[in-house]
Amino acid sequence: MRPKVLSAPGPVSYPLIVSGKVELVFGKEGTEADAIADSLVSLMRRGLRAHYGALRGLLAVYPELRSPTAVWRRGSAADVLVRVAYKRLGTRDFELVYYEDLSEAQRLLAEGKVRSVVGSTAALNGLRLEDLLETLGVKVPSSCGLHIVKREAEDVIVSAYLEGIDKIKQDPVGTSETIAEALPIGRPPSFIERVLKSADLFLKKIDDYSDLEAEVRSVIV
Repeated sequence: MRPKVLSAPGPVSYPLIVSGKVELVFGKEGTEADAIADSLVSLMRRGLRAHYGALRGLLAVYPELRSPTAVWRRGSAADVLVRVAYKRLGTRDFELVYYEDLSEAQRLLAEGKVRSVVGSTAALNGLRLEDLLETLGVKVPSSCGLHIVKREAEDVIVSAYLEGIDKIKQDPVGTSETIAEALPIGRPPSFIERVLKSADLFLKKIDDYSDLEAEVRSVIV
């Protein structure tokens, strides 16, 4: 029987889709699975320990962090990490403007209604948000993570994830099409391919990230 992984329908799920070695269930609630895959921020908010860090470089700031800032979706990892960045900069009076579609953010930037945009590195050629945070003294080990619920399934899940990463690196175009077909939300293969090419693809054990967690919890609203 294949192990069951409950995953957010974002980039963290892509290697698992490609591997085809696990039963993948999309969702962000509950723990009825052998493992949980989500953004590192979301795992923290859910009170789940990330035993493995997965992927890095999914978010970028363009052209640099200045207020008002357009941020993808209230409550997202981008929202939380931007708040951490402003806190570390010592900026108390900042404004965040939320968008759902990048074209909306681009319009706001062009019209001068915002001075910076935070979103996917697949669409923004800017400074990686994790890199900005690290210059401010906040170490971000990864964008996403895996919480292992049942240790007996750990080796199979890790092996499947690494196999998926290898296949993506070998064939980013073909695997992007596979991912697009499997996702419950609409994402063009071309966008997925840009995500895969712009991010660092890895899975590795992570230990102490309590400093980041403390910063995240201090800004959650």
